[in-house]
Amino acid sequence: GAGAGGGGGGLGGSAAGGAGHPPRAPAPSPPETVEACVILEGEHPQRCVAFKRSATHDMLFVAETNAEPPPRLLPHQHLVPPFTVQLWMWLMPIGHDFMTGGKVDPATASFHIQRSVMYSDAGFDVSKCGRYLALCELDGALGYRLKTFSLQPHSLGQVLQTVALPNCPYVTSVQFSPLVAAVLIGYGRCQQQAPAGDGGVPPTYAVLRCVAFRGQLSPPPPTDDVELFAIESTDESNVALFHPHATAAAELAFLYATKDGRIRAFKYDPRGGKM
Repeated sequence: GAGAGGGGGGLGGSAAGGAGHPPRAPAPSPPETVEACVILEGEHPQRCVAFKRSATHDMLFVAETNAEPPPRLLPHQHLVPPFTVQLWMWLMPIGHDFMTGGKVDPATASFHIQRSVMYSDAGFDVSKCGRYLALCELDGALGYRLKTFSLQPHSLGQVLQTVALPNCPYVTSVQFSPLVAAVLIGYGRCQQQAPAGDGGVPPTYAVLRCVAFRGQLSPPPPTDDVELFAIESTDESNVALFHPHATAAAELAFLYATKDGRIRAFKYDPRGGKM
């Protein structure tokens, strides 16, 4: 009986670590560290930061809130002014390491827009090929304009196309079509007052506009007649997006989300000019 008990004790010691030694505690894991650095010292609140890429460079975009209020255009004196930012872009080598590459400085930015209507990073777009930039610019004398720019190193910042956007102070999104044939513009608030005596029924207005992009042509043709279609509604859109699939791209299929919870889908056939 004693021998069996001793053997049992030996087996128990072996299972617990052998030779009667207590079990070893697992080695503590080294503490995880998160590296952090400041790459830009701005003067005003930053509205958005975005990374884009071309065939030759990485691109860093930063949108900083304008210090001064935007100008109030005469037709929109009764409206709350839109949100505007100044947009900077830096060209970086592909794979640039911001942790060791030092700070970026607005004074050395590759490209700068003084006043763009922008509520989020949906307010501007870089084409899939990385060659073109589109946004809505606000000029105190000329009003709201869709502008497209070259991002190619040999013509960086060159204006390729300018399209007047009358009565359009609340641009919420700008996007190139996947085939870079058009630009879709979404609006987030009705720009017109309801006529007197109609019971306060809001008027319909262009919640979306789509214009043909012809800036890649040389020389660019006149921009007076470039609107492909407009969607009129009482909706207030948060964002409008083209469908990215190749079969939908040729037909300019798109959707937009509204502030009251709807998502609407559309398809436009350029060959017949029909929705």
